Amino acid sequence: STWWWPLSWDSYYFKRSAKPTPNEYSDLFIWSDNPWMMDDKLRMVRGLYDRNGTFLANFFVHQPALNYGFLHPQYSWEEPIDGKGPTKAKKFLVKIIDYWLSQGFDGFRADMAGWMVKQDDEDATGTIAMWKDVFGQVRKDYPDCVAVSEWSCPWQSL
Repeated sequence: STWWWPLSWDSYYFKRSAKPTPNEYSDLFIWSDNPWMMDDKLRMVRGLYDRNGTFLANFFVHQPALNYGFLHPQYSWEEPIDGKGPTKAKKFLVKIIDYWLSQGFDGFRADMAGWMVKQDDEDATGTIAMWKDVFGQVRKDYPDCVAVSEWSCPWQSL
């Protein structure tokens, strides 16, 4: 069995991260520190929440990006892949995968698996490191779990 779990802007976790006061979910998603933030390379969404900043969308506007970090941070709000927010996001993902595997599921599928770390290099160094970390944690308890990824570069997929 497999299970698909989208995290949209309607999710409890994102709505909590969008609150103007800092909380345990504030850095789970990627937020700038300025509501006027614009960068042609990033899909920033502004003006929808009370939080002082813009959030990064993955593809569609309703798909906020979990904070797996930036391989090459450029702005003060961009965290490196081993930063506090990215570490929290990886633990969050491991917890979700662990829950479903503990319920008897055989594995999981990840949409956009090749685009988790932002400003990654062409070899997907940051994203591959992120998945190796996540798989390393999950496979301690579930060595035979199956992982299927949406990854347009099969030579990089894990």
